[in-house]
Amino acid sequence: MIQAALTPHDENAYFFHGGQFISYDMTKDAAPHGVRAITEGMSDLAGTVFADNLDAAVEWLMGNGEVYLFKDDQCAQYDLGGNELIAGPVSIAELWPELDKVGFGEGLDAALWFTRKQEGERPYDYFVYFFKDDQYVRYDVRTGEIADGPKRIAAAWSGLEQAGFDSGIDATTRREVFPRTPGAVSDRYAYFFKGDQYLMYDMSNDEVVARPRSIAGGWGQLSGTDFARADAPVATERVARASYTIAFANPGESDDPEPRGKVWLQTEDGTPFRLWTQRKVRNDAPARTLFANAIDLPFGVGDIATVHAEVDEADGRLARGSKPFTGNGTYTLASTDGSVTIELTIS
Repeated sequence: MIQAALTPHDENAYFFHGGQFISYDMTKDAAPHGVRAITEGMSDLAGTVFADNLDAAVEWLMGNGEVYLFKDDQCAQYDLGGNELIAGPVSIAELWPELDKVGFGEGLDAALWFTRKQEGERPYDYFVYFFKDDQYVRYDVRTGEIADGPKRIAAAWSGLEQAGFDSGIDATTRREVFPRTPGAVSDRYAYFFKGDQYLMYDMSNDEVVARPRSIAGGWGQLSGTDFARADAPVATERVARASYTIAFANPGESDDPEPRGKVWLQTEDGTPFRLWTQRKVRNDAPARTLFANAIDLPFGVGDIATVHAEVDEADGRLARGSKPFTGNGTYTLASTDGSVTIELTIS
């Protein structure tokens, strides 16, 4: 099965299954790099909850190559071109508050980018459709608000109910086929994946193109792989849950700090686990004094060895180094220009 999918370029899709992904050229029906580990193609996801499983993913075509990844109640912003984790893990509720308000703050099934051509001064509208169980919402990228929904998928997507794709969708992605005739309108399609089947949907005419087909039959390079089978990968076991705050301080500055870097735990066997990441976004990092989150851990409290931080500002260092983990409590790491304080509770 395909658990998540995105199309960062109009003819090139990324498909995800467990800790694997494959880059698929839809024009040539080719996958020249084959099946790879997520951390091989997106190396900055190593040591994060997104490295071994995704619920959904979507490209952000108003940015500079960024994509969003979703798992449980967490999300991440990733720069594919720079191969860098921009932000994450961060709760969906913090980064997408309007989704959380309508019950889409965790357990997403799929996400689909859609560009709609308009007339007049604003020729394009940009939306992301989010799917969960038998519901969907349409998110307006320009306004950051829910434009439609939640509504039943069957009520708005003609033919999906009859095809058995009106609930439990595993993944969606898009394809835009550009015309050979100058000035002609391109064809826009969406692909819905469920189990070992997929469905092609004409977004321009709002109709199913053909009955469901096997993924192996329609996507030749996926035949014989886990992406074409109906089985879901084994989920990573939740052993504990970490609730934490991270406070950033720079006493020498009057403005709030603009921290960038990472904070992580390290287990006794040397495995890192990321609690916070922030990189520059178009030359800046968001100003903040406090970050709060809660996240599932694939290990127990007794497995943690150290707490680490590498956090900078544009004109200085806030934290460098590590401290031994001694249980729930407060860990302050400092550097030349400030400090970072992690308040950590694991249950």
